Amino acid sequence: MKIYRSLAAAVIFFTGHHCALQAQELTTTDLLNLLVAEKVISEEKAVELIEKIQQRQQRAVTPPVSDEQAVAASNNSSANVVRVPYVPAYVKEEIRRDVEQGVRTQVTEDVVAHAKTERWGIPNALPAWVNKISIQGDARLRYEGTFFDEENPALVYYDLAESNGADGRISAGRDAFINTTEDRNRLRGRFRLKVKAKVTEGIEAGLRLATGNTKNPVSTNKSLGNYGENWESNFDQAYLRYTSMEKSVMLVGGRFENPFLSTQLVWDSDLNFDGVAGRWNILRNNDLGSEDQQWDPFITIGAFPLGEINQALFAGEDKQANDDKWLYAAQIGTHFDWYNQSRLSVGLAYYYYDNISGIRNDLNSDLYDVTAPESFQFGNWVYDIKNDNDPDSEYFALASEYELLNATIEYDYAGFAPHHLWVTADLVKNLAFDTDELNRIAPPSNVSLSVPERDIGYQFGIAVGWPSLNLRGNWRVALDYRHLEGDAVVDAFADSDFLLGGTNAKGYILRWDYALKDNTWFTMRLLSADEIDAATQDNVAVDTVQMDINARF
Repeated sequence: MKIYRSLAAAVIFFTGHHCALQAQELTTTDLLNLLVAEKVISEEKAVELIEKIQQRQQRAVTPPVSDEQAVAASNNSSANVVRVPYVPAYVKEEIRRDVEQGVRTQVTEDVVAHAKTERWGIPNALPAWVNKISIQGDARLRYEGTFFDEENPALVYYDLAESNGADGRISAGRDAFINTTEDRNRLRGRFRLKVKAKVTEGIEAGLRLATGNTKNPVSTNKSLGNYGENWESNFDQAYLRYTSMEKSVMLVGGRFENPFLSTQLVWDSDLNFDGVAGRWNILRNNDLGSEDQQWDPFITIGAFPLGEINQALFAGEDKQANDDKWLYAAQIGTHFDWYNQSRLSVGLAYYYYDNISGIRNDLNSDLYDVTAPESFQFGNWVYDIKNDNDPDSEYFALASEYELLNATIEYDYAGFAPHHLWVTADLVKNLAFDTDELNRIAPPSNVSLSVPERDIGYQFGIAVGWPSLNLRGNWRVALDYRHLEGDAVVDAFADSDFLLGGTNAKGYILRWDYALKDNTWFTMRLLSADEIDAATQDNVAVDTVQMDINARF
């Protein structure tokens, strides 16, 4: 009885400390060994108890069998008998999890391997070139209203491109004149699609298709309502660009976006450059400053052909006309960044136009017609380079040379984040402008007048709002004042919307942008401009209203 009372006490002890025993994974055999060691029971009695426990477990897990099954089982070799020991619940759960995880991993590996074989849409399943191509684009629908002052003179401002195309203003008729009196309302559209390809590390090729026409370098707008013809489109960008790994050197060639720090005082925002250009960010990825501020000085240079001359036409000629037209450009500047994401950008640029002015023809010759520009807007001083006996025959070319010095300052203040404040200032002067030379070769039609000083341009602007319009509800407002004299820059490349497009204009530009949806925004602009020096006693004044729906992808 003493033995069984001791055994009962041990069992009660085991049961009362079940959690501790389970944590240590003690078995019944361990417990009996402990009792033997403490001399509570003998070793023989412990063996007997273990055999009884195993017999009970066998009966609990083995279903009853018939006599025939028992005989058949007894005839089997003991080697063919599989004994299934008792498996605790927590072990069963662990085995289940291991099997489940193993099956999942194996199935995933099999599916991925099969997907690659079948070229499903997963990484590395598509051709390698697909990952090197990116597509982006933008769309714009515009209402544009042009409203002229009631005192504007009529039929006094000439469309020089139309006049040259017709060999004179008389032959061009009313098409030779620019509208300055009749208000105009029209709908316009601009659509652009760009494809960029990563050729290899650091090399990018780009191609952009845009609406517009081949004769206007500063506008890709297309007026709606011409049902008799489809929309024109052409490639306004096609380039190959190299960028070093640390982005300190950039080289580009072909037709590409403006590489210079600038505003629309000198260059229209739609203008692209033909030629080659390069930029060197001198200190990039070096010690540019302290932790709170950083310098990023740069040098940009470029060479851009403006027109090729057929050299065979000038055999034996010693005049400058046998040289091609070029624009050579260089800019030095720096970006200065603060820890709060504010940035000051300063640039000083020099633009030299080579062989851009016209040369008067010899008597009854048209050899130097090639010195006239292919594109005009409005504002530059021009003169007739024809020299024949027909008083109605005319061909106009630029009278002045152009050698521009341009200083640009832009300050982006982010202290009101997420809103920003922008302040800009831009100044340009044509160093090659010479009133004495112009009065000699192209005097005003009124002999009592002389060519005025018209070689300075400047613009000041302020804006506030969000740095981007990619999220719904973002907004921005801006106000600019511009004063751009007639020969401060080449009018063919200047802003196409201010006044009549080109130069010789002063006034202000008010702009408001509001994001209607993500990457979709509304823009309203009011451009109010007056002519600076007039061909007649009355200056032209034009107010333009533009309302745009823009989308970008």
